[in-house]
Amino acid sequence: MSPLPPASFDGAREELEAVLASHLFTRAPSLKRMLRFICERALLGDVASIKEYTVAVEALGRPADFNPKRDPIVRVEAHRLRKRLAAYYAAEGASHPVRIALEPGQYIPRFENVAPPRETPLPPPAAPRHPWRSPLVAIAAALFLCLALWRPASNWSTRVRAASLRPDHSSDEIHLLAGVATGQAVDPEGNFWSHDGFFHGGAAVTRSGIPLDFTSPAHFWARRTGDFSYDIPLKPGAHQLRLSFSAPPQNSGSSPRFRVLLNGALLMDRLDPPPAPCDPSTPVERVFSNVHPSPDGQLHLQFQPVSSPAWVNAIEVVPQPGAEPMPIRILAKSSPYIDATGRVWSADRHFCGGTLVNRHQALDAPRTDPNLFSSERWGAFAYQIPAAPGRYRLTLRFSESWFGPNLAGLGGPGSRIFDVFLAGRPLIRNLDVFTTASGSLRPVELSFDHLQPDPAGEFLLQFIPQKNNASLNSIELIHETN
Repeated sequence: MSPLPPASFDGAREELEAVLASHLFTRAPSLKRMLRFICERALLGDVASIKEYTVAVEALGRPADFNPKRDPIVRVEAHRLRKRLAAYYAAEGASHPVRIALEPGQYIPRFENVAPPRETPLPPPAAPRHPWRSPLVAIAAALFLCLALWRPASNWSTRVRAASLRPDHSSDEIHLLAGVATGQAVDPEGNFWSHDGFFHGGAAVTRSGIPLDFTSPAHFWARRTGDFSYDIPLKPGAHQLRLSFSAPPQNSGSSPRFRVLLNGALLMDRLDPPPAPCDPSTPVERVFSNVHPSPDGQLHLQFQPVSSPAWVNAIEVVPQPGAEPMPIRILAKSSPYIDATGRVWSADRHFCGGTLVNRHQALDAPRTDPNLFSSERWGAFAYQIPAAPGRYRLTLRFSESWFGPNLAGLGGPGSRIFDVFLAGRPLIRNLDVFTTASGSLRPVELSFDHLQPDPAGEFLLQFIPQKNNASLNSIELIHETN
């Protein structure tokens, strides 16, 4: 690719509008604002104004006292923007003559010309040395075709499909959409999800007319079902495996029974639906830690029917630092966040009920990261968080940012009271954040040790109002090593 000459600026503007109107960006308003801001400034020649502070304040709506050293929102959004641009040019924008590039560590975009592929004419076919062989070749080809067609149809179609679908394996991470024939997608965290591949057997089932929903990988609109397996090339080392399943049939009388084997060893033998406080059709996710490839460099997954057909909607394999399950950090925000210590907080997920709202008041705690308390989920709500087996330390963070003598809700002690339940049992009774913190806009952190996921492999947290609404800023689950 070559830099875009000045005469092609009209083409650059057309490309910017095409990217912003694409499906990948229409559902990402903050990324749209950031991309438009940096591109328009670059096209005006005002690259000096494309700095972390100006992007945060003028494109992302941060206040004038924004401090890049304490809030890495621009770096996080730039990382997501690079991933989404890569996904766009791998699919919808693959044939565009102009591309927008954003180099790692940079906020100034580049507009590049993409040279069209050169067509090399094929040489004329050479005359056969021995014309008498042509009928024999035709006969041999016909015999081969007959033998191929004589094979059972299921084996033939499986072999062809498995050979024709090989997703890109250049990344250390695997994100597969089971049953999806072609294409790619990007979730809100910036992860690439590729079409189905590496499979043998089974059948793809697609629910037509259902759009992709990245609230959870199991919300994808397709699945692979039957008796099937996956042989996924995997780099050495420990990994975390996440399997996502659409909700089991309701009122079936028992949990669906099918086996999943990992490298020949039993991984799970039934799919227990979690207790669903909101929607009984909530998908099921199972997480497994410390997963390694077999000696042949592949991860072998077998899905075997028992009393019901096996199925899976999505498969995710990501490198795992260390032997312990990866931390789970959820922030009541609409986008991911990386704090000053490098901890990654995912955007709000695994919830049902309640409302997400941003709070702009300054926290009365100078040594506390204000971004962990700058937004909250409030109302009557619950979280169903899938986790790998083991014991965990749970930390819940709260701050009263509505009730108080100097706040919009007025009041004070006793204005907001709620309970927190874990797996249907009381974890916190009559929590009054204002009273616990001795005032509003002060952080409250409550931790609980030696907790385990329920039989469905999830932590079910319910926030039940007693007076006014419940509220929450963040959830953190850290595996206990001892």
